[in-house]
Amino acid sequence: MGFLFLLLIVQGILIGTLCSYVASQKNRSKRNWFFLGFLFSFLALVALAAIPSLPKQEEGQETANRRYCDERNIQLEKYQLFLTEKYSIQKNATLEKYVIGDSLFGTLEDALKYANDKEIQEEIQEEKQIAYERLRNAYLISYVAENSNACSSGIKVNDILMTYNGIPITNDQDISEAITSISKPNTSLVVLRGGKQIELTVNSGRLGIVGSVVLLDANAHEKRVKKFMALDSIV
Repeated sequence: MGFLFLLLIVQGILIGTLCSYVASQKNRSKRNWFFLGFLFSFLALVALAAIPSLPKQEEGQETANRRYCDERNIQLEKYQLFLTEKYSIQKNATLEKYVIGDSLFGTLEDALKYANDKEIQEEIQEEKQIAYERLRNAYLISYVAENSNACSSGIKVNDILMTYNGIPITNDQDISEAITSISKPNTSLVVLRGGKQIELTVNSGRLGIVGSVVLLDANAHEKRVKKFMALDSIV
């Protein structure tokens, strides 16, 4: 700490001396410019030292969060290398077994199969978490066109559109994709009205509504998640 302080002082003196020299060339007060240069240099270095460095992921954590983007085939050396590095597959010379955490395997192939299963399960959990967050969004209807399919089915302004043809609706794109997913003359949709879910039947095709994305309250969100998670229809 003392050495660093001394270094700052020396740095300030050097910068101050340089400033005083420049000041003398322009017929300015060398003493004032020396102190200004010294003070500015000292404060600048202190400020730079005080700036917090960006947090860095631990190497192990970064490896654990990696995702494999190519073909998943444990016969491929590239995928084997990925699994070996991510799940720290090592051979214990004493036990003559391959180790992943607390699990032991008689062959490398068994260890790779286990790692591959873990990789698949991790990805499924990530997708479910993404879907869980997506289901916080629903579609608040702010306008219903006269004589439209929505009007004929009984949809009202301030209804929150939850599902169409069994597909969770979270934005305009979801509505378009849900509408194109059916081939029958009519389908069902569910709206949230006054805290209650109401199922309606609507003619297939354009609904005739305008709306915007809103966040569901915690209770409605949890009910929605339980329904779709149970049906496994959001992954």
